[in-house]
Amino acid sequence: MAPKQTPMFGDKNTDDQPIVLLDLNFTLVGNSRLKSQQHKQKMPFRDQIKAERYRAPLIDILKPYRILLCTVRPDWHESRTLAHIASQLGWQPYESFFRAKDQNWQGFIAKKEYLLDSIFPAHGQPDDVQYVAIESSKKTRAMFENFHIPCATAEQVIKHGSLDFLLK
Repeated sequence: MAPKQTPMFGDKNTDDQPIVLLDLNFTLVGNSRLKSQQHKQKMPFRDQIKAERYRAPLIDILKPYRILLCTVRPDWHESRTLAHIASQLGWQPYESFFRAKDQNWQGFIAKKEYLLDSIFPAHGQPDDVQYVAIESSKKTRAMFENFHIPCATAEQVIKHGSLDFLLK
């Protein structure tokens, strides 16, 4: 799966800055619990996306870094999702990875595929490039940690006000 380039805002990444792997649901989306209820009520997904509210304080902290948005949301919702993020935050990730139709829907499996098939070949291995992951799922954080990628939740990053507590 080839990564899709999206417009860059605040891309100040240099070789000595980490690349941020940012989760979408329950991380960037601050009202994911409401979305879960809407899903159960069979609300059309396009309307669920319109109802999403993104964590501006998180993006304010992360803007200086190169951010790769990694989600298991199906790729047919990518353009609508990215447009809604831009309309709310005036920001877009450097790259985005949405799940292809034939990919596994489990986050820790799909995101491992993104790492091995697209991210590491394009940006470098964790021994050569510093990555940090902002991720809601315990299983996915454990997968990132197997690659020696430090992880935190959105709440932890917002509480600390920076990524300093994650950096080497």
